[in-house]
Amino acid sequence: MAFVIFKLPFSNEITYWNGEISSVEKAIQLDNNKKFLIGRFNKGSQVLNLIVQEEKLNENIPYEELKFQFQNKEIDNLNKEEFCQLIADAVSRMENSETLKKIVLSRAETSNTKIDIIESFKSLCTKYPNAFVHLLSSEITGTWLGASPEKFIQINNNELSTVALAGTLFQGQTEWTKKEFKEQNWVEVHIENTMKELGIEVSKTGPDSLEIGNLKHLITKYNAIVDSTININKIISRLNPTSAVGGIPTDEATNYISENENYDREFYSGIIGPYYNYNKIQIFVNLRCLQINKYGITQYAGAGITNQSNPEKEWEETKNKIEMTKSYLITLNDY
Repeated sequence: MAFVIFKLPFSNEITYWNGEISSVEKAIQLDNNKKFLIGRFNKGSQVLNLIVQEEKLNENIPYEELKFQFQNKEIDNLNKEEFCQLIADAVSRMENSETLKKIVLSRAETSNTKIDIIESFKSLCTKYPNAFVHLLSSEITGTWLGASPEKFIQINNNELSTVALAGTLFQGQTEWTKKEFKEQNWVEVHIENTMKELGIEVSKTGPDSLEIGNLKHLITKYNAIVDSTININKIISRLNPTSAVGGIPTDEATNYISENENYDREFYSGIIGPYYNYNKIQIFVNLRCLQINKYGITQYAGAGITNQSNPEKEWEETKNKIEMTKSYLITLNDY
């Protein structure tokens, strides 16, 4: 039996759903049945539909009865020198390309850190009040825990919203640079062009600063009024993966990632979130996340690389993201 526990941004309500993951789909099953969506990073890849059989809220959630399912996969951790070389190679590629502007490179870091899974979930709910916090476990996915700052797409009746999210400032840093604003603009243009091609007219607010934990990001908000004929699966297919986690142009950047990153991102930087019915959908990008197994955890973090990137600084960005999330986890001596 698969299950998910989640908290929506700016909400104190915690929801528990259990059920079975349907046969692998390349799209959402559009109906009025509640389901939880889990999509991989790769463009055009499968979206898993966890069909809800039971729902419980807040104090009625059976935490003591939860049975976690683990996958034990081997990922070679890139050290600083290796990751900096990966970045330098990407910078060189962009310097010699007329089209490639940004590549979002990531790394996975596996450690033997053992955590109290439930208490860590509750800790992330407290530390990230404006994030989408989730704990998912199934035979197909293994166990994932995360607190995402990035809305992918939200539909509430006839209102559609999404965001452009890029750039990172750490505690003590106060000023955005031209590099971050340029990256933000690229993501904005990608969203605006995609929506225009889909015939959706959006209004725009921002960019502004969004604080998540000890980090700040640039955020631009988009809203639109849509009718019942909107093709939700087409929107998801066109926007996933977002340029904020893939690059610019998205297809060329994601191809580069597939060829050069040393691991399969799986559900990291894919899409995740609850589908209530055709008129209420809340999907997020799976960031600030980790996969849990019997022997420890695998954390993920990325950085947007341009032809002006400094490999050392980009390494530090991924290191700080991993360490910040790790600091909010509740560790154990043993399970």
